[in-house]
Amino acid sequence: MALTKKQAIEFESSPNSLSNQQALVKRIINSEPRTSIKRVIPAGATITSDISEKALAAAVYTWLRHCAHFTQATISFAKDPSTINCSRNKMVDFQSNGRYTEWEQRGKRWLAERVADIITRDGVVSIEIQKDGIYLNSDKSGSFGPTHKEWEPYVEFSPFRPPQF
Repeated sequence: MALTKKQAIEFESSPNSLSNQQALVKRIINSEPRTSIKRVIPAGATITSDISEKALAAAVYTWLRHCAHFTQATISFAKDPSTINCSRNKMVDFQSNGRYTEWEQRGKRWLAERVADIITRDGVVSIEIQKDGIYLNSDKSGSFGPTHKEWEPYVEFSPFRPPQF
């Protein structure tokens, strides 16, 4: 049943009615920015045997698609990487002076290929993707692997929403 003009005017003046601007302000105030998104990578301890080196880039690409836009990401194979004695090395250098991150210019598939090359190394605890490059945190003792008690693969993103005009 359609509203008459008089009913529509009464509805707009009622206390439950919101203008578009008021609704937008309420939505902005009530929405809290997410500081990080953490997703567990399925397969657990069998991930290294289940995924071949050829299929690894496609798997990493799938993990990276969980977040449309992010400023940094961490792919970790340890539940808490800080508990493991690691050495940190910069594996890939990005141009960090541009307006957009390297993976937004070249694509996530390109980023997935770079990360997959790094994952195939021995002793990988975590990989950090930042605006200036990709960092590898590797186990100094070489004892970290799928049988380690801290083994719990996950991917964590720091999301952002690009401005839309």
